[in-house]
Amino acid sequence: MLRKIAVVVTGSALTMAVAGCSTADGNGDGDPSADQSSASPSAGSASAAQAEGDQSAATEAVAEAVSRVADATSYRFKMTSSGEASGESAQPEGDFSQEIVYTSNPEPIYKMNVPVTPETTTLGVIRGDELLVQGDPSIGMPPWMRMEVPPEVQKQLQLDPLALIRQLLASEDVEKVGSEEVNGVATTKYEGSYAVEAALEQVQDEQARQSIRSLYEEEGATEVDFQVWVDADGLPRRVGDKAGDSAGVEFLEFNQPVDVPSPAPDEIQDIDGLMGNPNAQ
Repeated sequence: MLRKIAVVVTGSALTMAVAGCSTADGNGDGDPSADQSSASPSAGSASAAQAEGDQSAATEAVAEAVSRVADATSYRFKMTSSGEASGESAQPEGDFSQEIVYTSNPEPIYKMNVPVTPETTTLGVIRGDELLVQGDPSIGMPPWMRMEVPPEVQKQLQLDPLALIRQLLASEDVEKVGSEEVNGVATTKYEGSYAVEAALEQVQDEQARQSIRSLYEEEGATEVDFQVWVDADGLPRRVGDKAGDSAGVEFLEFNQPVDVPSPAPDEIQDIDGLMGNPNAQ
């Protein structure tokens, strides 16, 4: 916001300066070469003001996109990554793509398909520190199985889209670079960069911040170049880095009703109990 105010004030001052120079140049007196030299700085100043104004508008558009995600009650998104995108060897087993539905009602919940075999999946619901997985009673399984979310999974869940996209607020060089369609939706594409330390200050959740910090430290990253695609409603549709589109987040829907399973307690069995753990409750 301070940047926007500075741009507006500077732009107004330069506009008045250009108008003043135009009046002076129109008097017809003096050396023509002197007229040209006096007009050039004004034209350059106007161009600089326009460029800074464009950057301010781009910065505000990205900030609005972040705000829209923060205000959303639900969203469906797809997170992707690859070994190649992260600098590792591109192995098929290193690739990751997961479509997830998030809702804040009645509590923060993630809903997704959980792999059972390489060919099959089942419904999984994460709420708090527990994971509920839907079973198949026709083959002797309970309707639902419960397990504590492993620490490594909790770490990944801290990298939710909001925690990731908030980091864009640290950028000071956002610029509009064009228009593209993302999953059939018309968007404006922006690019920019941010310093990691400044970006981490934008992440409000302490646990999420530490998880993200550890990943940056593992990569040795101190600055990140990003791309973000924003639709006509100000909603982000894709966020990624400039290395390519093989890693990032795509937002597919916002604020749509989410059907959250609510199994009865007698339909849920602890996975530890199925494994024959005598300490299971």
